[in-house]
Amino acid sequence: MNTGQHNRIDSGVLRIAAPAKVNLFLEVLGRRDDGFHEIETLMVQVGLCDTISAEETASAQVHLEVIQGGDSGGFALELLGSEQNNLVWRAAESLRQHTKCPRGARIVLQKRIPIGAGLGGGSSDAAATLRLLNELWRLALPLSELTAVAAGLGSDVPFFLNGPVAWCRGRGELVEPVSVMFPCWFLLLSPAMLVSTARVYQHVCVPEQPRCGSELVVHWREKNVEALRLALFNRLEEAALEAYPQLRAIRETLDACGLSHAQLSGSGGTFFAVFAVAEEAYQAAADFQRHYASHGGVPVRTIVVPSLLSAPTPEGKLP
Repeated sequence: MNTGQHNRIDSGVLRIAAPAKVNLFLEVLGRRDDGFHEIETLMVQVGLCDTISAEETASAQVHLEVIQGGDSGGFALELLGSEQNNLVWRAAESLRQHTKCPRGARIVLQKRIPIGAGLGGGSSDAAATLRLLNELWRLALPLSELTAVAAGLGSDVPFFLNGPVAWCRGRGELVEPVSVMFPCWFLLLSPAMLVSTARVYQHVCVPEQPRCGSELVVHWREKNVEALRLALFNRLEEAALEAYPQLRAIRETLDACGLSHAQLSGSGGTFFAVFAVAEEAYQAAADFQRHYASHGGVPVRTIVVPSLLSAPTPEGKLP
């Protein structure tokens, strides 16, 4: 990543939060001709966020610096790859090319969301970058146009522009926002390991009769946490357990300490459990760590976060 100082014009700095997500429901419907899988998933944004800040520069170039958040859990930033391969840089360049914008920007990404964990951190960063630069560069693109740019960056990126809760179909790029439900709390259990989405999909079995997740939305709107837990579903969980046997110790511990309702998010490896109040989630985190300590497996970070009631927006002043 480029960490040097750049010639800046007198401009304000804008910031935006880039939240993680969890999949409350995920069904795999089949394999597409383009190599992707057709899915149906219900995703919700949660209060574990990266932070992106940007200011305009005198040069017509995009420069990216990535720093580790203080509560990031110590993952290696080098896993993000070069500047040009980072989704934040690619999002900025895609927006510049789409609009023929001659302006530049210095972007700082502060990482807190674990990498390769099924929480959508990279996709969220890309979406937040599009939203931030649309304001910084005064492009005034409508949400529909930003979403079209987002679809070219990754399957989950459009969701993060249209959250905080939505059904996503196709390969994930077809987004149908859902009205915000009652606020709840999530316990995230994120192992210190990278999980490859492609590897997990190699192990997935497409069902003859797909599951339907419509009752999940009904239970959420009724504020019925117990029924909501029973309706959680992820077709990729068994595939992830086959692809990464290290995850089985986490699954077994969850079952043993009263968290059998916990579920894998996306392709993993983060598991999550839903609660009505934060105190229950913190107690469950302590119970899990006490039981898991005897396994001696991959270290697992526990994080308690709320569901988001609205999508983050840029903060700060333009000159």
